[in-house]
Amino acid sequence: MSDLACSNEDIIGALDGLGPVTTGELAGMVDCSDGALEDSLDALVDAGVVETRVVDGCSRLWWRIPDDKEGVDTFRAELAERLRPLTDPEEIQSVAGKLLAERLDVDRALYLEVFPDEETLQVRDGYARDGLAEVETKHRFSDFGDHVGDRLRRGEPLVVDDVTAIEDQSDEQEAAYLAADIHAYLTVPLLKSGRLVGLFTLQQTTPREWSDTAVELTRETVESTWAAVERARAERELAETNSILRRLTDASQVFIDADVATLRERVVELAREVVDCPSTTLWRYDKAEGELRAVDSETDPEHTTPDRPSDQRSERAWAAFVSGEPAVESELDAPAGVPEDPSAEPIRSRLVVPLGRHGVLEVASTEPGRFDSGTLDLVETLAATIETAWDRASGEAALQRRNRELQELDELNTLIRRIDQSLVEADTVSAIDETVCERLAESERYLFAWVGGYDPEPPAVSPRAWAGVDSSAIEALTATTDPTADDRLGPGTPATDPFVTAVQSSEMQTVGDIATDVRATPWREAALERGARSCHCIPLVYEESAFGVLVVYAATPHRGDRDEQVLAELGGTIAHAIHAAEAAATRQGGSVVELTLRVTDAKAPLCRLSRETGCVIESDGVVVGDGAEPTVVFTASGVTREALMTAAESSLSVDSLRALAAGEGGTLCKAEIADDSLVTRLQSDSATVQSLTIDAGVATAVVTLPETAAVREYLDGLTATGLELELIARRTRERSPDTTQRLQTAFREQLTPRQQEVFALAYRCGFFESPRVQTGAELADALGIAQSTFNYHLRGAQRQLCAAVFDPAGAAQTDHHWQE
Repeated sequence: MSDLACSNEDIIGALDGLGPVTTGELAGMVDCSDGALEDSLDALVDAGVVETRVVDGCSRLWWRIPDDKEGVDTFRAELAERLRPLTDPEEIQSVAGKLLAERLDVDRALYLEVFPDEETLQVRDGYARDGLAEVETKHRFSDFGDHVGDRLRRGEPLVVDDVTAIEDQSDEQEAAYLAADIHAYLTVPLLKSGRLVGLFTLQQTTPREWSDTAVELTRETVESTWAAVERARAERELAETNSILRRLTDASQVFIDADVATLRERVVELAREVVDCPSTTLWRYDKAEGELRAVDSETDPEHTTPDRPSDQRSERAWAAFVSGEPAVESELDAPAGVPEDPSAEPIRSRLVVPLGRHGVLEVASTEPGRFDSGTLDLVETLAATIETAWDRASGEAALQRRNRELQELDELNTLIRRIDQSLVEADTVSAIDETVCERLAESERYLFAWVGGYDPEPPAVSPRAWAGVDSSAIEALTATTDPTADDRLGPGTPATDPFVTAVQSSEMQTVGDIATDVRATPWREAALERGARSCHCIPLVYEESAFGVLVVYAATPHRGDRDEQVLAELGGTIAHAIHAAEAAATRQGGSVVELTLRVTDAKAPLCRLSRETGCVIESDGVVVGDGAEPTVVFTASGVTREALMTAAESSLSVDSLRALAAGEGGTLCKAEIADDSLVTRLQSDSATVQSLTIDAGVATAVVTLPETAAVREYLDGLTATGLELELIARRTRERSPDTTQRLQTAFREQLTPRQQEVFALAYRCGFFESPRVQTGAELADALGIAQSTFNYHLRGAQRQLCAAVFDPAGAAQTDHHWQE
């Protein structure tokens, strides 16, 4: 049995004169397989030539419909067979029109689609006898009179044997028919769900009486044509959808693995392929400028007028970007004026979809209304794919950049640690300079380095150590005279020297690209010849003292600020090391170290007193007498005497607070401190408290030490006592004159504790002022002794100090009754 398709004529011939037969019986008559036969029979059923019914739940019977008038059934079968394999809607309409025209012998047979407004008609395709004039393709029912549209919308055919005999027809309408060579016509409407969707019209160049068969065949044809067209369109849309999905899938595969640069280059190209539009533009958001920029665009140059940037396009793109919603322009006006290329079509519709934080994608078409809901869904899907890919690529790029930066930072920190270790071993300024330059030049990160000293008059930097280059290269690398400055910047305007600027401003100067930075002009050629593309000029500053500048060179242009932060810290470390080395050198010449400390001790009596009263306490010293508790003399400002006395009475650590005198600077007081005094803890055999100020419970002390090497030991000792302290400043200054040192030594060694207490209290309380701030009687009363005893110890202390000045040799052998 043959697997070939069955001929409709064979099937109809076999069924003629027979009653109902099964598929198997009929297959034996026409030599055809059951499957192919049933396909042909189903088509004949659709055409109204054959009837069928199901028996026994699965078997089917087939029989021929009788009374085939004038070959209608044959026409139906042929129409079904001819239309079935066609996939092009226009070809379907053309074939149907030609078959009907030939069957009924008419001059024209046209299939027209009706727009959703049920007023506009569009001739899609059909048949016209050779030599006939072409008819307009687009019409409105109102062109033919209101009665035409009304009847067709009701599903009534229009049968006109002679157009000149139409009643209620204007002369213009009749003339229009005749001008198109139409003298008779038959129009059959097609309604679906109560709406007029299409019609078939037959036209004759001579008057003609239309038969019922013609009406019936036309009705059959319009139904079959519409069904075939809808099927073809559905298949075409399905094919287009599948093609779009394939293109979208292919594009997605590219986007999945693409980096940011590839996305920027290929988004427009791939989007145009997926959407199949003549013009596509990518607008990227510029974070630095805060605006959208059209960074890439593609337009079909042969068929489309270029879609040039305009304020309106920019505004529409910005609105879509800000709102996050797509924007559609369906009916754009054609541009005014004569087009550059008459054959190119202007943009008539445009769609803009957001790409998240990255920008927007714009697609444009020469067709008005091109972007329906289906196309919008497609473009939004594409945009979501692009946005996701861009987020991924940006995240990966950021992660790679972060990892690279962390690796570089780790390498830099390793280098810094090596330099720090070397600084510990370097004990002179020259050793420090040489060590730093050598470590930097040995590293893979930098090419060479040098350290220079600063001369303020005139401002200049002179190299004092270098590594990675020789002395002849250093001379060229530190040149500051630019012979072309007058030509480039104007007469008398030299290029800015980054080395000098770094020292003067105490801020790092970075020459990011030696090849282009104007500041590198004097030494650019020398640096580039040695492979350098960027450099950092690091000021060596410690406690407001400048020790020169460190300059390091790298082989690549500078990319970020991580180096700057770490290198700036390195500059401070080097400056501190130089300061320490210089301090060690000056220590041998009679210098002392002055430390400024900030102390937070919530338990210290004076700190609590300051915090509770809100006053500022200036310590005037500690007097250590015969008693176990030291006496502290201080001035309190910002508080009344009564408030101060009340706060002291409630303190368990402050005993016998007495207000000695009041003045513009505050209240002069003395008190015995039960716990360890902050002053006594700060002061040691080697340390002298120069000043102590307590404000809001926080103390700031200035302490001097005779030897720099003892500083760390001294600070560690203070920390061990429980003090929370911070080193604010450290500097080296000249030691006090020898006479002062001898007097201080004599005060400590030659005076008894009671003499020290009496003499110090007298000085602190203004006994030696003129006029006296405190009298001897008042001071004796403050000490709880008789005035005669006060005078006795005071004169003894004065005699011992005078002996230390006028008779140093005999001071140690003075009669001991003065020291009791």
